[in-house]
Amino acid sequence: MNNFESNNIPNEGYKEEDKELSKVEDEDKHRATSQDTNNLEQAPDNLEEKKYNLEEKKYNLEERNSRISCAGLLVTVITVIVLFLNYVNGKSQLDNAIEQTKQNQTKIENESAFNKKRLNTEMFSRATEQLGKSDEASETARVGAIYTLEQIAKDSPEDNWKIMNVLTFYVREKDVYSQELQPGYIRKKVRDDVQLILEVIGRREHENDPEGKTLRLSDSQLHGAYLEGAYFKGANFVGSQLLHTILTNADLSEALLTNADLRGANLKNTNLSGTILCGADLRQARNLTVEQVKSAKHWEGAIYDEDFRQKLKLPPKNQGLPDCLKTSS
Repeated sequence: MNNFESNNIPNEGYKEEDKELSKVEDEDKHRATSQDTNNLEQAPDNLEEKKYNLEEKKYNLEERNSRISCAGLLVTVITVIVLFLNYVNGKSQLDNAIEQTKQNQTKIENESAFNKKRLNTEMFSRATEQLGKSDEASETARVGAIYTLEQIAKDSPEDNWKIMNVLTFYVREKDVYSQELQPGYIRKKVRDDVQLILEVIGRREHENDPEGKTLRLSDSQLHGAYLEGAYFKGANFVGSQLLHTILTNADLSEALLTNADLRGANLKNTNLSGTILCGADLRQARNLTVEQVKSAKHWEGAIYDEDFRQKLKLPPKNQGLPDCLKTSS
């Protein structure tokens, strides 16, 4: 009996320990379950908090980006304003510089024009003085004076007609050379300086001639002058001596050749359109055609060789004054 009881005592002790251990394990399980439950209950709150934090960060980031954009826009606007002000200021300075340059240029041009005009006046005075004393001056000096006047006429259109008047006056006042080639035969020829003047007049820039003005070469001694291709439109040759002159391809349209002596003149391709031929002596004129004559005015009152009169179908020569001269007288 005692042995049985003694053997059962340890078993009861083990049972007690097992109960306590089971109780502890149950408490741990309950605690773990409670903790899991609490964690599950707290999880939504944590998610909301994280979501809020993310949205806050996003807002802060957007606000920061917005501030950066505003700052960039402000810098751009300020830069544009500065550039615009610099442009306005630079343009103003450029306009002032351009205006100043124009004023300086105008001043230089005015001074240059004044100096040029003064120089032309001095050159004109010296040249006309040399021509006025042509008998005393050397031939070289006269030629130089004529070329000087021609250059002034080209450079200064307003002086062109004044110079033409000086040159035509010189021509009208000078006699021709007389040269005895053989006994009983004397050839007359224009002086060399007069020939040069006629060439200068004939090649002038006639666009600068004033409207309504004509070259006055009336009663001039122009024997044997070489005037090929010369421009004498509308010129006054009334009563001039043009014997044996070379007028090929010259323009004598609308010129006044009343009572001019053109005997022996070479008139090949000479423009006689509208030219006044009343009383002009065209006997022995070379290369003259019927068409040329009939393009002129008052050609019936000119003097021709008898055979040419027949070509023009004019009656025999009338010893009286031509009708055109009677009318004008």
